[in-house]
Amino acid sequence: VAKGATDTHVRDKIHNVWNRYEAKKSVVVETEEAEDIAEFMQSDAKVEWIVDGIVAKNTIAFVVGLPESNKTWLCMDLAVEAARGGAWLGLFPVKPVKTLFIDQERWRGETKRRFQALLRAKGIEGLVRGGLAVKSGSSIKLDLEQSYNAFVRLLEKIRPELVIIDSLATFHSKEENSRSEIQSVMEKVKQLREQFGCTFLFISHSNK
Repeated sequence: VAKGATDTHVRDKIHNVWNRYEAKKSVVVETEEAEDIAEFMQSDAKVEWIVDGIVAKNTIAFVVGLPESNKTWLCMDLAVEAARGGAWLGLFPVKPVKTLFIDQERWRGETKRRFQALLRAKGIEGLVRGGLAVKSGSSIKLDLEQSYNAFVRLLEKIRPELVIIDSLATFHSKEENSRSEIQSVMEKVKQLREQFGCTFLFISHSNK
């Protein structure tokens, strides 16, 4: 192979690698200055609630507990009541919001059985179409680019105001005991929260 051809090949390789690196970089530079407390308190920003005093709009929240402590049932009940604007656990009024429930812990049949049991116990024949979407048996991983992009497309299609995910441990492939790795996952969640203006509620096992 001629020396000139080899040089050209090497330059092309370096160029391609550099371009791929540049495309994937995502550096956010904070340019806003801090506000004086007097100005800050005059801001018209206010908290809006899905469940007053418990679950706010445009936030990231967690339901944490030991295994077999009925965390999933608790959150399924919230999904149903949020979809119809009822009362969570029969106690806490819930504003009606479009809800997406993602169950990555169970197969489709078990998730269906649980929702059927809840609706039957509440005497509900069915929910208004479009109020509650269910994705079961999925394997979304926020830290994997292809999976993340597919999830973004799902959110774009449904435009939920509340996303309930069972569970946090299944929603990424990072090391859960690594603060830096989990932080990178939560940064992805924060980006999605800002992009879609929705609340993310994760079920999390306290022993994981």
